[in-house]
Amino acid sequence: MLLKAKTRWQIDQLKQYADEAIIFIDEPILSALGSSSYLGVSETETARLLKELIDVIKNEGGISGIHCCGNADWPMAIKCGPDIINFDAYDYAGTLALYPEEFRGFLEKGGYLAWGIVPTSEAIAGENPESIRKRFEQGVEKLSLHIPKDLILSNIMLTPSCGTGTRTVEETIKVFQLLMRLKEEYA
Repeated sequence: MLLKAKTRWQIDQLKQYADEAIIFIDEPILSALGSSSYLGVSETETARLLKELIDVIKNEGGISGIHCCGNADWPMAIKCGPDIINFDAYDYAGTLALYPEEFRGFLEKGGYLAWGIVPTSEAIAGENPESIRKRFEQGVEKLSLHIPKDLILSNIMLTPSCGTGTRTVEETIKVFQLLMRLKEEYA
């Protein structure tokens, strides 16, 4: 209930600056569901709570997204009805290909993939525009074995793999510079 109230407040505040606000539910624990540490956490209850929050976002006029930095139960996340799935494509692009029917349906219904291709970990030190472009293309190619490439590319947003709060200012600048370079190539 608290998250629903905070979500309503955020959307109300953001409406002053934009017609639509994107609200992401940051759920790193989705990748841990079913593990021994979270055996007591019900997938059904998790899905119900996520769906309720997504419904609030949409009912308030927002665009809903789910972010998970790991290999989540993507079919469950998709069933909750988000507009955007934000994932760490740098380390986990191949995991989407495990659920081709679910992701194809998600994209065909107008869903978007926020493709987190630029790392926000120590790996940023070894990356450059060419290596990021190559990694992006490999991920898209792998997924396009199951989903039409034009469908993927028309429903994609390029993002960092996760937040940059643990990175230095210089590393953060590099993350966004690499992201801008990749965007320029695919704009």
